Amino acid sequence: MKQIQKTPTGIYGFDELLSGGLPKDLTILVSGSSGTGKTIFCTQYLYEGITRFNEPGVFVACEETPGKIKRLLSPLGWELDKLEKEGKLMFVDAADRWITDISDVGDDYGLGKLMNDIEAAVKKIGAKRVVIDPSTSILLQFKEQIAIRRALHKIDRKLEGLGCTSIITAERPEMEGMTTTLNIENFVLDGVIVLRNVIIHNNLQRVLTIEKMRGIRNDAGIHKFEITNKGIVVK
Repeated sequence: MKQIQKTPTGIYGFDELLSGGLPKDLTILVSGSSGTGKTIFCTQYLYEGITRFNEPGVFVACEETPGKIKRLLSPLGWELDKLEKEGKLMFVDAADRWITDISDVGDDYGLGKLMNDIEAAVKKIGAKRVVIDPSTSILLQFKEQIAIRRALHKIDRKLEGLGCTSIITAERPEMEGMTTTLNIENFVLDGVIVLRNVIIHNNLQRVLTIEKMRGIRNDAGIHKFEITNKGIVVK
């Protein structure tokens, strides 16, 4: 049996849970409610990829503008502006886009236009990592469940075809049995990582679980993590 190649995230303590990293060229879901660290997780994945593994990355900003994301994350010292100027990181601003058509039509309402913009960014800088944060802002624009599912498949196929190991984030309601607001992404995508804030002895504790990861063995336990001044650290 052919061994699946891994893409290390570089997030301290996390890759050990996957025996080396995410399955290469697949698309992974990171879900969580507000304030659980989704944007930090996926940005750290891009930053570590660039600075430690020489893998350029593309950040598709679907809710906050790229400028705001860079300002909010500046206390972590990641120098995203510098990486962008060096051609190692590229932002695709999708925050103000209305996307209601899953076709490949080249207008502003077709999902194909956004995917073409992502493809152009990937090819321009030779990206190996892509982040879409949060995908919920795009997918909620479709009315029918089947359209959402097809849109996800379209995104997944495009990213895989570009040879990128990708992370898509999604909002997760605080309801038992719900992985995301739409509760579809976990069935379509190749891996599922869930971030949670829990209260233990009146103290806030951050935990993550790997609920699914195709093709590789993973630690399915509950793991504590912290958001430090250098990013996420898994205990």
